[in-house]
Amino acid sequence: MSSFDHIFLSGLLFLSFYLITKRGQDYVNNHFWRVAAIPILFYSIVLGCSYGMGADYQGYKYAIDHPFYDKGADELGLVTLNKYIHLIGLNYVGGFIVYDFIFCLGAFTLIRSCPDNKYMMALMLPCTMFFITSPIRQAMAHSFVYLGLMSINRRQWTLAAASFYIGFLFHGSSLATVAICIVCYFLLNRIFDAKKMVLVYCLVSISSFTVMNMLSMSLEVLAPYIPTFGLHYGNYLENPSHAFGEESIDEENQRSFFAFVLRTVYYSGILYLSGLALKYKFDKKIAWLVWVSIIGVFLTAIFANSLIPRRLAQPMDSLTFVSLGYGLYVYLNEKERFMRNEKKWAAYSFYGIIIYLVLFYGRYIFMNPEAKYFWSV
Repeated sequence: MSSFDHIFLSGLLFLSFYLITKRGQDYVNNHFWRVAAIPILFYSIVLGCSYGMGADYQGYKYAIDHPFYDKGADELGLVTLNKYIHLIGLNYVGGFIVYDFIFCLGAFTLIRSCPDNKYMMALMLPCTMFFITSPIRQAMAHSFVYLGLMSINRRQWTLAAASFYIGFLFHGSSLATVAICIVCYFLLNRIFDAKKMVLVYCLVSISSFTVMNMLSMSLEVLAPYIPTFGLHYGNYLENPSHAFGEESIDEENQRSFFAFVLRTVYYSGILYLSGLALKYKFDKKIAWLVWVSIIGVFLTAIFANSLIPRRLAQPMDSLTFVSLGYGLYVYLNEKERFMRNEKKWAAYSFYGIIIYLVLFYGRYIFMNPEAKYFWSV
């Protein structure tokens, strides 16, 4: 059983995001930042005040409290930010609040550039909370990647390039996300067959071990030709089988069969609803972001039990707040246009997603005795 303060604060956090769905889309369009203000505030404070959340927490706690050291070129952005946090007199708690605020602001900036976005706003919390609290430096880099994606939607290319560069200063792996995003923007800005996509996803999920090893062998061939710019992620390419193949499997954190089924139902639902959404209400500002999230979903399925590649997939997977948010909006507002079978499977997808979210995050709120805050330490 979780502590009272965790249940209370997490409940308030989720409630603040859920209440966005009670607003009309027109109101959200006209008062976006007014609607977003309280969720952003709660996101920053509740997650920022959490203690020990994520495997890397203690390392970043130390980095915030001891910022005047050189960690290398691929951490220049975070080191610089930590110095400013230190100079204005904040300790590690204030530092984590700043991290979460910057990340949340970046995500909401992207969401604002998307049409029909109220469910994207609400889903930003469950789709990103384990991203910003686990691979923290990588998530901070993607705060600026989100800003760059918004700039692409608005065709502000100089701002996009500057945002991607700042993200690169935080974490070199952001280049991989940016490259995939650019490919999707120019080549994959289109609709797709929802049923076929779900079928392929299920097959990939079931055969993930085989697919993982095939990708690992391909990387061994391609690794000598992939530029690393002397950054840390180049170490992974020196031994792809260790980083991406069978040797990378984390035996201690493998998911149960029940968790596998729930996750497969959840992501299948996202793919199906987003596919129907693009079919019945296509929008160029949404389609390419949906494709980025699809790539993230597939990579997450393949590398679900491997830490390093799963972290590389996580930034793209987090963009399911766009694909699922848009899918839910079209389903709840346009489903009368769906064909009979589409309407039936869309309903199954909708309820499967709801069940997953309630079970997974209900467990996080109520059955999480290890969750604590800085005042409990």
